[in-house]
Amino acid sequence: MASILPNPPHQQFHGRVWHFAECEFDELRYELRVRKVLVDLESKPLEVLHQLLSNSGATVRKEDLLDSVWPGVLVVDASLATAVSKLRKALGDDAIIKTVPKVGYRLSVPVRCEFSRPTLVEAHSAWKASPSAANFSGPARSPIAATGLPGLLQRNLKTCIAACVLLAALAVGFLAFRNRPNANLIPGPVAILPFQNVSSNPGLDYLKSALPDAVANSLSAARSLSIRPLATTSQFAGPSVDLRKVARDLSVNRIVTGHFALAGEQLQITMEAVDTDADRVLWHDTVNVPANNLLALQAQVAAMSRGKLAAALGIRDFVKEIDPPPGNEEAYELYLKSLPLEWDPIPNQQAISLLRKSVLLDPSYSPAWGRLSLRYYRDARFGGGGPEILQLSDAAAERQLALDPDSPEAVAELTLHRAERGELVKAHQQALELLRRRPDNPNNHH
Repeated sequence: MASILPNPPHQQFHGRVWHFAECEFDELRYELRVRKVLVDLESKPLEVLHQLLSNSGATVRKEDLLDSVWPGVLVVDASLATAVSKLRKALGDDAIIKTVPKVGYRLSVPVRCEFSRPTLVEAHSAWKASPSAANFSGPARSPIAATGLPGLLQRNLKTCIAACVLLAALAVGFLAFRNRPNANLIPGPVAILPFQNVSSNPGLDYLKSALPDAVANSLSAARSLSIRPLATTSQFAGPSVDLRKVARDLSVNRIVTGHFALAGEQLQITMEAVDTDADRVLWHDTVNVPANNLLALQAQVAAMSRGKLAAALGIRDFVKEIDPPPGNEEAYELYLKSLPLEWDPIPNQQAISLLRKSVLLDPSYSPAWGRLSLRYYRDARFGGGGPEILQLSDAAAERQLALDPDSPEAVAELTLHRAERGELVKAHQQALELLRRRPDNPNNHH
């Protein structure tokens, strides 16, 4: 695998021109031409291309590309996937850039490089823009010539002493880390952001919200885990969101992100968990599922969520086994397509229509009943539905609770309805029962 290195000093001001697959990239002017036609492309995709060309013949790891193209910025993995998607579209041939699953990207075509002859103005501009220009103070000198041999030996001795002190500190820190209390292992609050569609198929856009919903449903039975509502996290839907800002706005320290793309007859799904406090990726994985099999997709996402993702988030126990999966593909597709619809009266009615068809086809899938209860409640309170529709919301929540007695969402919804109707004794009893069954869930206390 290739490591990304700065260009050699003697090449900095003689811009290289790269030729590959009827394309030409001038790194001095930062211009891409495809079949001799100049392409208008954003800077980030061009920077990705520059790194791939500089390491042609080798696979460049995603981590190296993220560090080089977005230095010092914590961005989601989908930012890189989006940049590659735009670059492939500009090149006009998806096969030029090959995806190496779980590793990175590489160029699959021969690459030829030559040096251009820049004008004096271009060379001066490139010199001023180069990171080394600010630190340049004259011809390079040998370290020995600059310090003298005795000084060099003295400096090396100090370096050795400092290294020994550092090793000792690391040993103490390692022992402290091993013996720290288990209280730190309690998972912190989590936000699941909308996934990114990095393919060119807008027909898959409903998966932007459907996949996070599948993750949230799978993690809902985890002990001591607080998940921010997906309605709240949906506002952070861009491919280049600032995760630190998202963490501050939502008061979380763990964020789950992802993206998906259509690759032939396979849907490729990538998920990752990020620790925003430590500024690092906790876990990252990619799976392929048949694009025309939503039930297989649900099963795979559920397995990933309750397996490696849960472990990365610090989840060590679930209050119940895996919920019964959806049993009817058409019903599950209707449920998924209801998720991204807005909550205004007209789209809310469209969502209710989809969900009613869904529960008729598959009356045993509890999340569909829960979503239908929320949509009915919205229509009753803000769409003019009134008490009759509110009773339908109650019935849908009761149905969800019968299918899934450990569902906190159903009990919370029924408690809210009864409190609003003035049935305070019943509401209080139901709230106490919810806390008795799930005292570990911070959302229930709220």
